[in-house]
Amino acid sequence: MPGPVVVDIAGRGMRLARLVVALLLALLGSLVLAATGTLPQAAAAEPQVRIELTTLSPAWLTGDRITITGAVTNTSGKSMRQVQVSFWRSQDAIRDQADLANVLASPWDVPIGARMGTAEPDRNLFNLTTERQPVWPAGARSTFTVSARIADLGLQPGEGVHLIGVHVRAIPEGSYNQTVGRSRVLLPSAAPTRGSISPVVVLTSRPSWAAPGVVADDHLAQELRGRLESLLQAAERPDAVVLIDPALWDELTMLSQGYTVLGGLDPDPEAPARATAWLARFTALAQRPGVYRLPYGDPDLQAVSDDAGPLVRQAMRALPDDHPLSRLGVALAPRGGAAGQRLLEAAEPLRPVLLVTSVRNRPPAGSTGGVTVINADPDLGRGGPGPDPSSTRVQVNGRLLAQLQVGEAPGMVLVARETADLNRLQMLPSQVATRSALDLPSEPVELPAAVEFEGGDTNLVTEIEQVRGQIMAWGDLTGTTDSARLIADQVGARAASSRFWGDGAATRRLLRQVQELNGRDVARARISLTSAKTFVMSTETTGFPVTVTNNEQVPVRVKVRFVAENPHRISIPDTDVVTIAPGETATVTFTPRAWTNGVVTVESRVVTPEGRPIGASRRITVTSTNLGDIGWIIIVASGAVVLGTTAIRIKQVQRERSRAAKAAPRRAEIDLAAAVERQSRDTSARPHP
Repeated sequence: MPGPVVVDIAGRGMRLARLVVALLLALLGSLVLAATGTLPQAAAAEPQVRIELTTLSPAWLTGDRITITGAVTNTSGKSMRQVQVSFWRSQDAIRDQADLANVLASPWDVPIGARMGTAEPDRNLFNLTTERQPVWPAGARSTFTVSARIADLGLQPGEGVHLIGVHVRAIPEGSYNQTVGRSRVLLPSAAPTRGSISPVVVLTSRPSWAAPGVVADDHLAQELRGRLESLLQAAERPDAVVLIDPALWDELTMLSQGYTVLGGLDPDPEAPARATAWLARFTALAQRPGVYRLPYGDPDLQAVSDDAGPLVRQAMRALPDDHPLSRLGVALAPRGGAAGQRLLEAAEPLRPVLLVTSVRNRPPAGSTGGVTVINADPDLGRGGPGPDPSSTRVQVNGRLLAQLQVGEAPGMVLVARETADLNRLQMLPSQVATRSALDLPSEPVELPAAVEFEGGDTNLVTEIEQVRGQIMAWGDLTGTTDSARLIADQVGARAASSRFWGDGAATRRLLRQVQELNGRDVARARISLTSAKTFVMSTETTGFPVTVTNNEQVPVRVKVRFVAENPHRISIPDTDVVTIAPGETATVTFTPRAWTNGVVTVESRVVTPEGRPIGASRRITVTSTNLGDIGWIIIVASGAVVLGTTAIRIKQVQRERSRAAKAAPRRAEIDLAAAVERQSRDTSARPHP
């Protein structure tokens, strides 16, 4: 039988008592947290307001008071009541790069921190709603100012970096009082005393060259009023390393001399003067060290690094030896900032002396294989932490100062290509030191063998080559081979420009325009061939005329090519090259060479001097009667020789057989006698004594 059931009433009572105590302690803790303003809030899925910070003064923990200004927008789609902006801070110091990375990656409502809740006299609380205006409608935007005494924040100077900001509390329509949004900014504990910023300015623009004196659009003139002007100002800093695309120089030179815009648009009347001034300023700038040139067109070598040979050769040929920038050293600044050893090997014919990368956790300066490596921090100046918007000037400066505060490198490199990069450079606090990246301590670096990247558009590469071929063919046709080859190489480098950033539609649009203006399909050139349909040869070689008409608006250089169906019977070499003026006609002579009598069909066609076909072909018939009487004599003589040779050979065979028959018995007798003599001398078969 089962044993008796024992109920431990005393044990249950003790456990129940402990549970009650725990609940009471939890409730008491909640009340304490509520009183101090640090009661945890349920994490909202997304902020319901947009907070933009305008100013933070001072930029680090100094003085008596910290003040934050900004604006709040109701993005919830609902009206709100009792909307308040509170000064907020976290008392956990950020002491190293790992702490900083964790904070930057944290959700928008982490850490919990503590709000300041006094409106007067400390002004750490700002009311967006009042008794007169108790409702804050959806879409409303209001400004705020909150301030706090440093002595009340509980933050200690000299202890790394702190996270401060604002909380917005409100009662959304149909809901309860809650935190509807936050904004965070990094606040260093002291002014920057170590580290520096090294600017690298890249002067490039999306290619717009369509033909000599013609641009596809006028965006370059617009950039001379803004982006390119600002970039040049940044490049003129004595501590800046500068990279320029020679294709940009050429396009600005074209603008300075006067230009037209496709589509009948009026060019910017101020562009020639602005371009002239820009070029003059850069010419003066280029006299000092630290100025380099990119490969012509700034082609995206990374996208075709597996087969970058053709593109590298184009970029090399695209820059003539007498170009104003040819004396500058070559720099590489690959798309996205990543570079591997394979890229350097592919670009080796360009002889680069500088490589600009952007890779995390790599020293800011180094060298590999005789190439100087400058490595930019990809996160420098990006702002944060979230939620968005997190790239206000306040947050960008805060993050930059925080990186200098906890960073271990002697400096950080900032690459400026776009307006946003320039803003970061221009927003640097005056207390931040700057110096040339070429002056940073350098150490050997090892690049990875290859870098993963998004594959290039192979169809686009093929189309670029087709357009290049058509440009060179048109130059061959018009007698401008050297200039056409230069244009073709420059077009190839421009079309592969990293400024397109994979925008195949824009690249193809420019290619179509370039092709139409510089290299129409020679196969469709308006050049016609006229000739008789039948030619009869009466001698072994006879000259016949054909007529070529040039209906193009430019002079052309052409010849006529013939291809016989049976070249063993008739061969016809190309005609001489002739130059034909626009609208004119030229007669050229072709001279077939016949090997036998008969009729042969020949295909004739106009071609460029290099043999590229033009227009449709024509079929002609060549009848050869060139052997004539002499031919028959040769045939008869050849037949007599054959018959005579055959008779002589027959007699030779008969004589040889007769001699063989007479000599056979004598040879047999000699052989028999020799055998008998050998046997008589052979004693091997006799009995032994």
